[in-house]
Order: sequence, then C-alpha cells, then structure tokens
Amino acid sequence: MIGKYSFALLLSCVVGWPVTARPQSVADTVEFHAVVEEGSLGAIEMPTQSPGKTFYLQREVLLSSRDIRSAIAQSTRTGCANVLIAFTDEGAKKLATITGAYRGRQLAIVIHGIVIFAPMIREKISGGQAVIDSGFSLEEVQRVARDIVSAQ
Repeated sequence: MIGKYSFALLLSCVVGWPVTARPQSVADTVEFHAVVEEGSLGAIEMPTQSPGKTFYLQREVLLSSRDIRSAIAQSTRTGCANVLIAFTDEGAKKLATITGAYRGRQLAIVIHGIVIFAPMIREKISGGQAVIDSGFSLEEVQRVARDIVSAQ
C-alpha cells in the first residue's frame, strides 16, 4: 500500500502516484465508474498509475466532467493535502444517489483514461462537495485538481 486517502467520509487505498504517461487517444475527461469484478458482463479494463495494475469498471459513466463545478487543492493545518471537488446542482444530486446506492463498493475516479482513485463508499454523500484526502504532497494534489479542472 502506497498510502491511503478518503473521499469525503470514504476510505480506501491509493492506486499510486505520479501519472507518468497519458494515453494519447483518451479525451481530456473525468469520469466516475463503479468498480466491478473481473469478468463481469460489460466490464471495461482501465489502467492505473501503478504499472501492471488495472481495475475493472462498470461501463456506465456515473458522474463526469459536466457534473463538476470546481476542484481545489488544499492543505490542512496538520500538513495533509487534499482535493475539494464541488459538484453542480445536478452532479450533487447524482453523487447523493450514487453514494447511497453503491455503499460498500468502490467508486473509481478516472482522469484522462487512468484510474487515479478508487475509494470505498462508506456512506451517502450529500451537500454537493467531496474531499479526497491523501498522503500526497500539496504539489501532487494541485496536479490532480488542475487535471480535473482542465477536463471540464
């Protein structure tokens, strides 16, 4: 395990950092997909930042760049860095529905065709904002925030 992070009140293992290469054929986008078992009907294989590691994702895009209002890198008083994602009104409704329905499952956050995070959904997230806490440096979460914003 490289580190751990949370997505609002969610905890999981980090997939890895930094992004070393970006597939040229993938559009600049942010997508949220449910993680499924390998071999699941209609599953798509998606690479991570860690060489040789992949996730199998539900093909359906649950949230996308269009559902995100902003993303900001922050540093806490304790020196931890995180990304605050604010969703549009429609995105906030979708996030609440998704996190309520997928509780206990992983939700992959895919940026530029690479799984960046895959936190476990612990509870429903209401209020239209999610925080990704990590063991990452402020520079690393600034890069993630920039990637999210540039994909809009």
